[in-house]
Amino acid sequence: MTVKAYRLANLINFTCALLFFGALVVLYFVYQQNRNQLEEIGDITSYQDTERHLNKIIYRYVAAYLDNGNALLLHQAKKELIERRQLVVQQLSPSFQSTVTKQIDPLLQTLETEVLALGKLAGAPRELVRHSSRELRDLNARFYEYIAGSESDRSALAAEHYSYARLFQELTESATSYAKSYLDSGNREFRLRIDEELESIDYLLQRWQSLDRLDSFIYEAETRYSLWGDDDQEMVRIEPLAEYLEQARYGINRFGREIDATRQLIQQRDQGLLRLQQQTETVASELMDLQQKL
Repeated sequence: MTVKAYRLANLINFTCALLFFGALVVLYFVYQQNRNQLEEIGDITSYQDTERHLNKIIYRYVAAYLDNGNALLLHQAKKELIERRQLVVQQLSPSFQSTVTKQIDPLLQTLETEVLALGKLAGAPRELVRHSSRELRDLNARFYEYIAGSESDRSALAAEHYSYARLFQELTESATSYAKSYLDSGNREFRLRIDEELESIDYLLQRWQSLDRLDSFIYEAETRYSLWGDDDQEMVRIEPLAEYLEQARYGINRFGREIDATRQLIQQRDQGLLRLQQQTETVASELMDLQQKL
C-alpha cells in the first residue's frame, strides 16, 4: 500500500469515527430532550394524581365536619389533611412542587382557618345550653324539696307546685335534647330539626307565662296576711314559694336570652358553612385552572 492510499484510509477511518461520535452526541441530546419531556409528562401525570388527591382531601375534610361536627373529628381531619398533602406533594419533582405549593397552600390555609373557626363556633351553644340546663335542674330540685316537705299535704297548691315542677323538667329535657341533637350529633338531618327544637322551647317558654297565676296567688295570700294578720301557716308556705317564683323567673328569662344567643350562633355557623362551601369551590376552580395551564 502506498503512502497516499494509507493516508486516505486513515482519513476515511477518522471521518467515520467522527461521524460515529457525532451521531452519539446527537443521540445523547435527543435522549436528554426526550427524557426531559418524559419527566415533564411524568410531573403532569403526578400532578393530576395530586390534584385528584387534594380534591378528595378537601371534600372529605369538609364532609367530616359537616356530617360529624365535633372537635375530635375536626382535629383528626386536619391531621389527615396535612399528612396526605405532604405525601402527594412529595411525588412531584422539586421544581414542580414549588409551582403547586405556591398556588395551593394559601387556598388550603384559608379553608383550614375557616373550618377551625366553625369548630370553635360549634362549641359555644353547647356551653350556653348546658349552663342553662344546670341552672334549671337546680331550681327544679329545690322545688321538689319544697313540695315534698309534708306527705300529708295534698292540697291544690301542692298539685300546682307539682305541675310547674314537671314543666321545669320538660324544659330541661327539651334543652338537653336540643343540645344533643345539634351539638353532639351535628349532622345534616338534625340540622333540619333545629328550628323545630327551638319552636318547642319557645312553646315551653310561652307556657311559663302562666306563672302569672302563681304570682297572683302569692300576691293575694300576702295581701290577706298584711290586712288580717292571720293564717301564719299559709305564709310559712307562701314565702318559700315566692322566693322560688323569683328564682324561676330569673332562670327562665336568662334561659330565653341564651336561646336567642344560640340562635345567633346558629346563624353565624350557617353563614360560616356557606363561606366554607365557597372556599371549597374556589380551591377546586384554582386546581382546574392550574391543570389547564400545565
